[in-house]
Amino acid sequence: MNPGRLRRFPACLPIVILLLLTLRLPAGADENSPPVQNRDLGFTQGIKAFEAGEYDIAFSRFQQAHLVDPENPEVLIYLVRSAIELRRYDRASTALKELAEIEDSADVQFYVAYIAYQEGRYREAVNGFQRAETMGSEIPTIPFFLGASLFRVADFDRARPLLEKSVRDLPETHPNSRFYLGATYLQQEEYTRAMRELRAVVDAEGDSRLGRTAANLLRQAERGNERTKWWEVSFELGSAYDSNVLYEPETDVVSGEEASYGFGSFEGVLYPYRTAQGHAGVGYALYQSIHFASDDDIVRDFDITRNAGSLTFMAHVLQGVPGVLTGLDYEYSDAHLGGVRYQQTHEIKPQATVIESDITATRAQVVVQDKTFPDFDGRDALYLRPTVSQLFSLYHRTINTAVELGYEQNEAESDLFDYQGVSVFVGAAIPVIGELSSILGLQGRFLDYVHHPDDRTDRRLIVDAGLK
Repeated sequence: MNPGRLRRFPACLPIVILLLLTLRLPAGADENSPPVQNRDLGFTQGIKAFEAGEYDIAFSRFQQAHLVDPENPEVLIYLVRSAIELRRYDRASTALKELAEIEDSADVQFYVAYIAYQEGRYREAVNGFQRAETMGSEIPTIPFFLGASLFRVADFDRARPLLEKSVRDLPETHPNSRFYLGATYLQQEEYTRAMRELRAVVDAEGDSRLGRTAANLLRQAERGNERTKWWEVSFELGSAYDSNVLYEPETDVVSGEEASYGFGSFEGVLYPYRTAQGHAGVGYALYQSIHFASDDDIVRDFDITRNAGSLTFMAHVLQGVPGVLTGLDYEYSDAHLGGVRYQQTHEIKPQATVIESDITATRAQVVVQDKTFPDFDGRDALYLRPTVSQLFSLYHRTINTAVELGYEQNEAESDLFDYQGVSVFVGAAIPVIGELSSILGLQGRFLDYVHHPDDRTDRRLIVDAGLK
């Protein structure tokens, strides 16, 4: 600095010095007050604002208190905390460096690590949280932040117990800890556990950014779970109402008789081959219905016992969203009606599914059946039923619904048993608890027995509900 320039403006110096001193005074302080009193006033105002969640005001007051007493560690730590709340990590880092020169405490190391975590410097964060823990920091969220940082550096084995502890012991870290734990399970291919944690996050967060990210990971876990399970078993119990207990038009068979019945089913599938590209499986299914009491005892003759064996094949032609799946199923079934051997069927079902979005898909399939009736003349037939279905996943993909439209045509050995018509089906699967779901269905069939002497049209409505 040129001393000569100061001599040229001697009148300016008192004004400049006065302005500099004024800038150091906190709001509401008297310029004649002692520095400690001014610091305490600004600090007290900052504490009140911080506790009220007014972090911008708190930050300003702590800055003023820091100017008065720059080496006070308590002021610096609150300055760091308010800067973090405002996401002003550069200012928080500067204050932390000043604080570290005064006292390198465990809490200082925690906040240094926290800022590194927020800025994406996860390896630094891991080291910082570990130092804070070693130095005896009592900040309870260290296990969560250390676990999250370890996840970010792909150290899933070390992250897992820390995140499990956070979920178990630190509810204040939910749903973030459940998100990271679910993502860790997903990386370790423990899909059932991943789905449990991620579904909880989706339910809690809804359409928030975290909720949407969790929903994406949940879908990955569901797909992983499907492709790694080499077997599936399902049971269903329910009841139904049938507006027309009719199987073939014949003079001695009940027509237009309504009834209710209970039913139970079992289905099991083994998958010798199952990958992300597709699967091949072999299955068995059993179905039994029991009609409830009716004014007409003949209704009881329509109890069905059905055994079926199947082969199923599916391939992902185009993975992801949009995506395309193709499949081919074969099934042989043997049905008894009222305890009497009734129908044997060979069925082939080619199908294709287009996945338009995360929550919608369209499926087209054709059911082709070769039906034989060993003890009934004239009923052997070739049956054809093409259908188109729109599938929906609602409420964060927990409720699955379907709307199906179809055409039916039956070409029998005898003209009496030829029919054609249309059908509609609406169904939903609603989760109850765990793997248990409530199954609801409504089916309508409108069939014309084209060669029947009475030229009769058969209208049939079936409503069923069950637990699966």
